[in-house]
Amino acid sequence: MSEPISDEGEVRIQFDDSIIQDTMAEKVQGTAEVGVTMDTWEYRLRWYGEEGSVVRAHAI
Repeated sequence: MSEPISDEGEVRIQFDDSIIQDTMAEKVQGTAEVGVTMDTWEYRLRWYGEEGSVVRAHAI
């Protein structure tokens, strides 16, 4: 218990006001923004995790 711990580097944690994320609310907001501030392919990229070329091919 009294053995020293090796120094393996520095850890930095940065918090903001959004510690708890409401994923459903974010998705609803994203849906509302499609066509206004976001293209359909950007929405698919964010929520479906598809690659850019695939997303653009499927976006209407």
